Amino acid sequence: MYKQEWTRRQQHLIEMAFRTIFAKQFKNAVVFHSVFFRDSTTDHWVETDLVVMMEDVLLIVEAKAGVMAMHSPATDFDRHMGAVERLIVGAYKQCKRFVEYMGSSSTVPIYELCDGNYLKISDIRLCDFKTVLPVGLTVESLAPFSSCVHQLEGITPLIGKHAFMSMSVDDLLLLNRFLPTTGELIHYLEVRQAAGAIPDTILFDEMEYLGAYIVRNRFDTDLKKQQIETSFVLWNSYADVVDKYFEGEEWGKEPVPQQKYPDELEAVLRVLEKKRPMAWLEMDSAIRNLNGEQRENLSKGIVALKNTLKRHRHRRMLMFNGMPIQVWVCRTGLEPSERVLRHHAEVACIIANAVTTRVLRLSYNKKKKIRNVDCRSYPHPARERKDYAVLKREALTERARSMNIE
Repeated sequence: MYKQEWTRRQQHLIEMAFRTIFAKQFKNAVVFHSVFFRDSTTDHWVETDLVVMMEDVLLIVEAKAGVMAMHSPATDFDRHMGAVERLIVGAYKQCKRFVEYMGSSSTVPIYELCDGNYLKISDIRLCDFKTVLPVGLTVESLAPFSSCVHQLEGITPLIGKHAFMSMSVDDLLLLNRFLPTTGELIHYLEVRQAAGAIPDTILFDEMEYLGAYIVRNRFDTDLKKQQIETSFVLWNSYADVVDKYFEGEEWGKEPVPQQKYPDELEAVLRVLEKKRPMAWLEMDSAIRNLNGEQRENLSKGIVALKNTLKRHRHRRMLMFNGMPIQVWVCRTGLEPSERVLRHHAEVACIIANAVTTRVLRLSYNKKKKIRNVDCRSYPHPARERKDYAVLKREALTERARSMNIE
């Protein structure tokens, strides 16, 4: 009886950990706890512990309780490994089941269990989410096994796209301290997911992943390059930047180590986090994907345009980083129209030969402070359009410049 009650309480603690620890980051998210649905394979009612939806980001959490002290790796390594594998693989299979259910139809219903009855709470569509983050959560730290979960046989990206991650409650506490905003947390999880899925690469634990993110940002691209050049990649010592924060007696009073942003770009990220316009997370992630030089160039460009607003209603610049980012700097109340935004975004698509252009519109007051922000995306114009030749000629006059300010 005691063991069953202990396991039940532990399970509840783990299930609630994500939404409790990340309460600030998830404050505007749609959160469903204990989601029920019919398994698309067996047609039986099954449960997913936590589903979090923010813009085009879907987080799926499966919590697993265990009593690892009963199988110490020092005295019985085989049983310890068996227990670890059951926890990790079990969570993976449950995440896989939910993602496959979502993929079984264009729209699927999800339910809650109330007084023995399954009540529909929402309809969800997998196609609405560009980022799907499946996480298996345990109370124990299972490193290094959890950090190299992609090496386990049978664990592959869900529906071929979405890599599975395994974490502990302790990991969440660490991430909450170092990644206090929604934008930081989601971007880290995107990079962490990409890095964790690269075959024949190992980082020892979550502190190594976090340290690599702080020091190198998109460290997943570095891992991919190294993995091509050799048969196996092992990174260590990146956790040092995290460890050093906790070394002194006054560690709680010191600012945590974080990635650096120029002041103007830091202000843009703060406003995005505060205002949260539609598609803000996608724009936030695009900015965070920039390397140090690109961040500096973008920040300087925004400042340069901002300083000309006494003479101009609005001005724009274009930066390329995979998908182009077009930034409009405007006087409040004198923003460009939707038609103008679309026109120049379509030209940018042609310049960059890109499927989409992201548009960031910043409105400044007389004190040169950002008062409002707007985020949009526009697709490449169809080549059959009557005005395509006009758009292409305009694009040719700008193509030679990697950043265009006018």
